[in-house]
Amino acid sequence: MNGLPIRACTKWWGPGNHILVYYMTQAREEVYIVTSAPQPEWTSNAAFVPCGREELTATFDGYHAELRQVVNAATDITKWPIFDREPVDRWSDDRIVLLGDACHPMRPYMAAGAAMAIEDAGILARCVAEVGSNDAGESFAWYQANRKARVREVQQISMVNTWLRTPIDPEWFFRYDACAVPLKPPDPAAR
Repeated sequence: MNGLPIRACTKWWGPGNHILVYYMTQAREEVYIVTSAPQPEWTSNAAFVPCGREELTATFDGYHAELRQVVNAATDITKWPIFDREPVDRWSDDRIVLLGDACHPMRPYMAAGAAMAIEDAGILARCVAEVGSNDAGESFAWYQANRKARVREVQQISMVNTWLRTPIDPEWFFRYDACAVPLKPPDPAAR
């Protein structure tokens, strides 16, 4: 794959689709291409299906020549679905609590799903430690109250696929510290 005209990580947007291209290792011997393009309804029971080169190249017909060169070099092409699921309103019940995609599923366009689950775990641990493990329901209410706004914002940006499409300051996303952000009590009206 050496000689392909890509930087460390490059994302192109077009009408209704996008494509992200990056090297798998520092040796730059393998390139990974991830794209999202409108498709007819997913009818397969499989997690992914083979995709023909003609379909992939037709999707990016008219795109920049550098991108088409990368697409044409692809050797193993598959398609897999992205399903949307609404976030759940209630993240806990009795002594059971959800985190990550189980309560607020993310589209992969910000590559933030795992980060949100890790942040959830950090806030959950703090709520249990600071509010008290003797009252799981109260600790879980604090956890949900302290995570909902953040994950809602990340979900919305990921849903519309605008992350880093235009120049922005991504610090709001990257500087969030689940170990240090002040915890706020849940709104009694929201219970």
